[in-house]
Amino acid sequence: MNRHLAVLTAGLAAGLHALTAAGVAAPLTTAAAAPTTELHMDVPAGPSAYQGFTVGGWAIDAAAPDPGTGVDAIHVWAFPIGGGSPIFMGATTDFHARPDVADARGARFRQSGFNVKTVSVAPGDYQVVTYAHSTVSQQFDAVALRRLTVAPAIEAVIQITNIADGARVNGETTFTGYAFDPRAATDLGVDAVHVYVYPNWGSGEPPQFAGLATYGTINDPSLGAQFGSQFELASLSMEVTMPPGSGTHLVAFFAHSAVDGSFKLATRLVTVPPAQFLLSVDRPQPNALFSGAFTIGGWAIDRSTVDVPGDGSGIEYIQVYAYPVEYPPGGGAPIFVCGPSDENEDLPNGGIVQRPDVAAMFGARFLNSGWTCPVNAPGAATLPPAAYDLKVYVYSERTQQYSSPTLIPLIRFTVQ
Repeated sequence: MNRHLAVLTAGLAAGLHALTAAGVAAPLTTAAAAPTTELHMDVPAGPSAYQGFTVGGWAIDAAAPDPGTGVDAIHVWAFPIGGGSPIFMGATTDFHARPDVADARGARFRQSGFNVKTVSVAPGDYQVVTYAHSTVSQQFDAVALRRLTVAPAIEAVIQITNIADGARVNGETTFTGYAFDPRAATDLGVDAVHVYVYPNWGSGEPPQFAGLATYGTINDPSLGAQFGSQFELASLSMEVTMPPGSGTHLVAFFAHSAVDGSFKLATRLVTVPPAQFLLSVDRPQPNALFSGAFTIGGWAIDRSTVDVPGDGSGIEYIQVYAYPVEYPPGGGAPIFVCGPSDENEDLPNGGIVQRPDVAAMFGARFLNSGWTCPVNAPGAATLPPAAYDLKVYVYSERTQQYSSPTLIPLIRFTVQ
């Protein structure tokens, strides 16, 4: 007759054991239980890191009793890709809050985050292996791997990331990037970024100090993922105003190291292209006659091209003037009618409008190229009865200069 016996094997190591039941001995084989420890290595994201990088992530053992995360230690080792003995990189038993893990896995796993500041190893390629120690199994039974190229940490680091060398840019352009000193034990290791413009590069003109970049105040998790949470605030941003007109200029960024007082340089050679204005006035037509409220309008673009994402019409703003014709020489004092801008400033009842016809002719980026100016309407400019010559000036976002007053012929109209 068959007999079935249930045996609780929790706590037994995997392997062969002797079982005795009612005086009868029999062999018993147990299999290892599947590990319940989870380990996630968030940083560095790779593929490269600087000497002394920080390994960060989170680890839990869901089988651990509450309270507790089930993990009490993290060890990090580096295995040289080219061969050689593994290198112990560091360890920690300190854990910090990870609200995202608590939200996903439960509140008791909140203190599951870790950071391990590693020792400096020789530059080269390594398999970096992180181990989590479970309080349940009392073993390092969770592993995370990341292949990294370790670069030397011998000076500050600075990179401009949004504008390529040789790019065509507007006369006012914002440069962004990051700077830090990987040798710093804490903080960013860089305390300021100085920015200079060398006008008309190669001309010998002296550099112009553009100012200090905004630095150390912008949190960028992607930098933390790449270089460690220590450098999440390493972003820099600087709006640089080039000399008026077209030309090629060198923009120089100097990161000052708080570690040794040295400067690390990054440069961008950029070109402001000459303006290529096109301007049309649709209203008024020559010799038009108005009584009461009316509208002046048309479109304007700068067809020169820049290598800046999200580029628009190339026109920053428009200035519209009416010159009374009855006062020689050349008419009376001009009357400012309106000034539509790319942000519709100074024009409560008009501004920049869409022109699908212009976009169809010249390209989609010129959709917002229309402009409109109400006259003799509430809140708008007032033109007393008289004959006027219309002049329109457009301001290039490229060269930071106005168009010639002869860009279009004078348009004469009369207000009754």
